[in-house]
Amino acid sequence: MPAGAEFFRRRQAAAAFKHGILSRYPVVFAAKAGLHTAGNRVVFVDGYAGAGRYDDGAPGSPLLFMQAAQSMRDLRAVKAVFVEADEVNYQHLSELLGETAPPDANYLPLHGELGRHLPAILRDARGAALFVFLDPFGTALDRHQLCNSLLTQARREPTEVLLHFSVSTVARIGGLVRKAHRANQRLTASERKTVATVDRFLGGDWWHATFREIANDHDDGTANRAAMEVADRYCREIGEQTGFRAVPIPVQPAPHLLPKYVLVLFTRHQHGLWHFASTLGLAGRDWMGAYHAAEAKRAAAKTVAYEERHGLEPLFEFPEPEFDPDAYEQSHRDEWIDTLAENIARLPQQYGTFRPVDRTIEIYDSLMGQAWDKHVRAAVKKLYDAGITTNDGKNKFWLRPLEIVVPSQHPGPSPDQPVISSSAPEDVRPESA
Repeated sequence: MPAGAEFFRRRQAAAAFKHGILSRYPVVFAAKAGLHTAGNRVVFVDGYAGAGRYDDGAPGSPLLFMQAAQSMRDLRAVKAVFVEADEVNYQHLSELLGETAPPDANYLPLHGELGRHLPAILRDARGAALFVFLDPFGTALDRHQLCNSLLTQARREPTEVLLHFSVSTVARIGGLVRKAHRANQRLTASERKTVATVDRFLGGDWWHATFREIANDHDDGTANRAAMEVADRYCREIGEQTGFRAVPIPVQPAPHLLPKYVLVLFTRHQHGLWHFASTLGLAGRDWMGAYHAAEAKRAAAKTVAYEERHGLEPLFEFPEPEFDPDAYEQSHRDEWIDTLAENIARLPQQYGTFRPVDRTIEIYDSLMGQAWDKHVRAAVKKLYDAGITTNDGKNKFWLRPLEIVVPSQHPGPSPDQPVISSSAPEDVRPESA
């Protein structure tokens, strides 16, 4: 079975979040970042493209990139590059693109490992805005390639990377390291090869210590939390090494489960981060819809299985599960706006007068992946109507200074208090629960 084949049988709820991003953000990136490049050139790179489509017909990342490229074809010269190492997946992808791509589409499928193709891709992308999506079934590019080739190889043009950091993979392989350490045993040749792959991805064996220090063998979520610590350090160090801002977003398969992976945006541009944060909120709504649909189907399947096991006739047919995205937004709107207004009102205590675009993460804080720009705008307007700020929330309010003219009653965060954490809450259960 090709790598990821089981995953591609159906789109899981956790995948709805990243596909919600890919259906929106590449268009924003092309529009903004490609505006000032020579010939308005933009290059999308899908480094681990897969087969391109799920068995249930849902589009995978390659089709989403193609849709984004086509939506911008009158404004930007967009080229899409798709890299896939598995031969079977590559053949499916090539056939799918040949069948679905418009005649004027500019795309290139490549067979093989991304690291081998990366130098040629970067040469071809010179002078163009570059957006790279790294979503492997396991680990992505070696850290050296990510930092020294992709993020810092003399690229003056806008460059952003969206990376899937597999928490479950690091937790599983970290378990091997811990087991060998506790038993004072040597890993098998196969296990050493697997660990070495993670070493190259993370940039050394520094992460081994995190798993060796785990004290509680009986807590199923301990390895997951250790992997989240590794993800935090990985993002922080790459940001320090390259000058890119690392924005980690943990993604859970369900609200009560620990994160399965972390999506990390590496960017140097505050404007990109502002629009990305808004995209995250809309993608979070997509995730919620997919989760509710999955829960409804799971409940229906349990009922059917019970009836079959006891020889009962089905009492009724289960309707297709419905999720009203507008009702979801309306039910949370007031709470989100109040929280955002509180966040905004206390920020001047720490930063003085600021432009919202320069404090995106601090404004959203815990609402990153839930609220989006319409709610931030409403929060600023609420403060303006109350006479607390002179920024009225109109037009491009995020680019105008925001000064609090009436002191906030909310205490600001301490200087070393993180404004966003990629750690999961303590009361959630691991994915296997």
